[in-house]
Amino acid sequence: MTSENHIGLLSIQTEKMKQNDLYNINALRKQPEFILTQLQNDLYRELTAYMERNALSKKQLAEKLGVSPSYISQVLNGRFNFTVLKLVELSLAIDRVPVIRLEEPGMAQRTCRRVVQ
Repeated sequence: MTSENHIGLLSIQTEKMKQNDLYNINALRKQPEFILTQLQNDLYRELTAYMERNALSKKQLAEKLGVSPSYISQVLNGRFNFTVLKLVELSLAIDRVPVIRLEEPGMAQRTCRRVVQ
């Protein structure tokens, strides 16, 4: 196999992999668990960043947010299912505004690319 043929084959394989990844992402975006996990991950990142910026322990964060330390542990360990109201309350308490928009599954691929990369 010549070098040119090898590079061409790699390009085709790479393109097929990208198409498969895109297909898989679109399939995932239709799964409630995937969407919930994305929201949980976003909240986790924001809470831990807030704790670091303000040198807060889990207990101190819980006091500030008006929740129990065990709830904070559940949130940080990904073992919670929050209501939209609770997401808004927690976000506002750490000086963040959650943005939730409804889109067609294939439209917002930029939010899913970080999962694949």
